[in-house]
Amino acid sequence: MAMRKPTKKELTSVPIEHLDLEKTTSVADLVDGYKRISFQARTLGMCASVLENAMTDPRCTVFFGGAGALTPGGLRKVMRDMVEFGLVDVVVTTGAIAYHDYYEAHGHRHYATTPETDDIVLREHFLDRVYDTLADESLFRECDDEIASLADGLETRPYSSREFLWEMGKIAAKDPNSLVGTCYRKGIPYFVPALNDSSIGIALAKHHHDRVKAKKTPIAIDSIKDNYEIAQVKLKSPRTGVFYVGGGTPKNYISQVEVIQEVMGYAENPHMYAAQITVDVPQWGGLSGCTFEESQSWGKFHKDAKMAQRHAAVDEERGEHGSRPPSARVTVDKDLLALREFRFDERDELVDLIEGRRREIFDADLLVLEAGVFDFERVETVALQTHDDRVSHLPEAREVPFHEGRSREPGEAASVDCIVEHPHGATPMTPE
Repeated sequence: MAMRKPTKKELTSVPIEHLDLEKTTSVADLVDGYKRISFQARTLGMCASVLENAMTDPRCTVFFGGAGALTPGGLRKVMRDMVEFGLVDVVVTTGAIAYHDYYEAHGHRHYATTPETDDIVLREHFLDRVYDTLADESLFRECDDEIASLADGLETRPYSSREFLWEMGKIAAKDPNSLVGTCYRKGIPYFVPALNDSSIGIALAKHHHDRVKAKKTPIAIDSIKDNYEIAQVKLKSPRTGVFYVGGGTPKNYISQVEVIQEVMGYAENPHMYAAQITVDVPQWGGLSGCTFEESQSWGKFHKDAKMAQRHAAVDEERGEHGSRPPSARVTVDKDLLALREFRFDERDELVDLIEGRRREIFDADLLVLEAGVFDFERVETVALQTHDDRVSHLPEAREVPFHEGRSREPGEAASVDCIVEHPHGATPMTPE
């Protein structure tokens, strides 16, 4: 059956409302006005609407994923403020973002330069260039030594990146503007899934080398333990939202946590809110530009999720900046296109937008460590089990508050419909 064509009246139902700077007295006013104009300004305004709904939904855990040179690029305190003021609940970044933050937490600075600076001369002065910004390699080496020494003093065992960032946060917390330090102070879990691919990894390589030379056992970074830990955060969350600046590993790592849950035998509970700001576009096949619609095919985002992405507009054929091709379109909810204030309706329950969010730390520490995570009166406390293998275990599926999964056709295979053996022990998980 052919789809009904929209009428002219329907196609012209939302007029452009020109930006009135005389009525714009704040950044919030400006971004709100962007929603009603055109091109990338409208997309940015839509991203802000999605984030506002996610960050004020009292049942939503917000994951932040950051990639690219955000710290040397001058956004260090912006990321820190999102944690300080309770706008995000979980942080996932590249190792470089965490390392450059740790570097500045020691009072070291980044410096302005130009992309045309002679890199051979910079090397002679032991200065590292990040496009138009410089950092002092000699001071990097001091930080490397300190991180290696930190690892030397830890108990010899496997650590998740979150555990190791927690230890770094104890040191970085002396700087109130440190992202790593603020996550430590606020009890926010901070994951770096590609920790090896950073100067933190270089410092840990030094630790490993020195320990082997001394015939001592080094610590290890267990990247799969990261998966296991972040899955526990997702399992405790009735709803989740994601905010990506850039893409890369942090983006996919956060998105795939839903798939990890399903593979472990838990009911599906895809992310409900998603916003991304990136200079990439989807047609080149890069992860940073991957549309949220594409992720829906994997089950990572709910079919009714509120979503918006701000891509660079690139002409598909010529590869030049120009009009936006269909494949690079903004993925948004129809309510956003109508430019109305929208609220998430879950069954008969209307979740009203609230001003600010109440915060308290729930009783169970994450993975039975001292690092607690913030609760917004929306997550039931789940007891975590630790056994002799030192691996903390996921809770029983019946202990976790879930949304109802999508209806399944009779006979459709679904791991959540059967008893699933616990991956580490004898206790089976029986989903309800």
